[in-house]
Amino acid sequence: MDVKKIGAEYENFPGTLLKSLPENVKNTVNELKEMQNRVVSQKAEMTVEEMQKIIESINSKIKNLGIYLAFDREGNIPVVKVVDVQSGKAVKVFPPKEITSVIQRMNEVFDILIGFILKKYFRLL
Repeated sequence: MDVKKIGAEYENFPGTLLKSLPENVKNTVNELKEMQNRVVSQKAEMTVEEMQKIIESINSKIKNLGIYLAFDREGNIPVVKVVDVQSGKAVKVFPPKEITSVIQRMNEVFDILIGFILKKYFRLL
C-alpha cells in the first residue's frame, strides 16, 4: 500500500518558531506527528476498533483545543467527524470509501490538527 504522508510540510517547520511554542503545545504537535507516522505505517486492513483507538488517543492530546474527533456511522459507512466542543456540531466529516481512504483521511485529520495548532499560536498559515 502506498500512502502519501500529507502532514509532511510540517516535518521541517522552522526550528526557531517551533521552539518558541509553549511546551504543552510543542509536545502536542510532536505527539500528533508521531501518531501520524504510526497511522501511515498501518496496513490497509485497519479495523474499526483500531480506528477508534487512534481517535481516542488523538482526543486525549487535543482535548484543550476546543475540538474533538468522533467516530460515527452514516448508514453502514464509518465516518470520522471533527466536532466543535461549544456548538457540538461537526466541523468536518471524513467519509471513507475504503480502508486505504480511511488512512489517508486520518492523515488529513493530523494535517488539520497540526495546522490549527500552528495557526493558533503563530497566525502564519
